Amino acid sequence: YEAAGSRRFDIDYDTHRGFRYETAGAFLAGIDTAGMTSSLTRELTGRALDSVLGMPRLTARFAEGEARRELVLAYRAELSLE
Repeated sequence: YEAAGSRRFDIDYDTHRGFRYETAGAFLAGIDTAGMTSSLTRELTGRALDSVLGMPRLTARFAEGEARRELVLAYRAELSLE
């Protein structure tokens, strides 16, 4: 998401210390989703993401599981669901 654009460089990485360039695309997707959806949709999306975050595939037991978990968390962060 936004891999070719410059928006990844607009993120204040000091303020958002948990994010890196690799997770910035997911964070930007969350920003865009939050701007386009209702609070009910964001709530339901949050519930779905909670379910996804509980999946074993997003753990260290699986190859790239932790990296994928970071992407889901970055997407979820801007939905103001925490």
